[in-house]
Amino acid sequence: TSPHVDFSSMKQGLWLLLIVAIVNLGQTLDNPPTFVVMSYNIRSGSNIDNVYNLTGTAASINNFHPDIVGLQEVDNNTARHPGQNQPKLLGEWTNMSDYYAVMRFFEGGYYGISALSHLPVLDTKIFRYYKPKGTVPTPPEDCENPVTGDFCQGILALRVNIEPSGTDEDSQIWFLTTHLALGSEEDEAKEIGTFVNSLSPQLPTVLTGDFNSKPDDPAMRVLLGGSDPLFQDAWKVCSGQGRGRGNTFNSSIPTERIDYVLIHEPVSSPSQLECLTISVGVTTASDHRPVVAQFQINRLPN
Repeated sequence: TSPHVDFSSMKQGLWLLLIVAIVNLGQTLDNPPTFVVMSYNIRSGSNIDNVYNLTGTAASINNFHPDIVGLQEVDNNTARHPGQNQPKLLGEWTNMSDYYAVMRFFEGGYYGISALSHLPVLDTKIFRYYKPKGTVPTPPEDCENPVTGDFCQGILALRVNIEPSGTDEDSQIWFLTTHLALGSEEDEAKEIGTFVNSLSPQLPTVLTGDFNSKPDDPAMRVLLGGSDPLFQDAWKVCSGQGRGRGNTFNSSIPTERIDYVLIHEPVSSPSQLECLTISVGVTTASDHRPVVAQFQINRLPN
């Protein structure tokens, strides 16, 4: 006799597999990728009491579980911290890839801004603010003894793939970090716009940093003001809107908001950023508190 084949059970099994596949596809479409960014002025590894403790800096970063971090006031083998390659050490202690932009030669070593990333980085760019020489950025070697009005600052930019296995631009962003110089904030804020508009490809952009500016100061009006502002303040547009004033300085009892996470979305972008949550982290590992925000990247229809 021929073996009995239960076609009814096979059909049920096939239908079950199809349903599972459809559900999984729906979950993929309904759950766009998310990522956490952090902006942190680390005071070159010194805490609120001006005691050097770079391991405390790393622990503070790890406590907030960011995917990508923008750091300001980062030393590399300076006389005050000899033998300390801070970007590399922080990368090792947070299990992130480290990126460094030297802004000036300092105490026999370097001083600048840095980024740490768990996410794949496809491209990096460094931009130096054009002050005070007007047409040529001041090179780091000329900043060992900076002239009046030139604190030797700039921008570190990373093109990041939010989905580790993705290759399309609709899963990419530009992540920027900066530190605006005291006394030059407004001029440098204008240069941020020039740099951001020059980025290629044009992608959603997250700008982090110490802007040395309160929300109503001229630099922030340059970036956030007008009828068609270049940036949006994540503290105000997050669906989980920031609670309180968002003050970050000083870290003991913060009374000033000078550290920010900002969003820029070009018209031609293949995707949009949605800010889900934002907060100021409580820590005294530096004289600043960090700003931590979670984003979702939403692909736009072709």
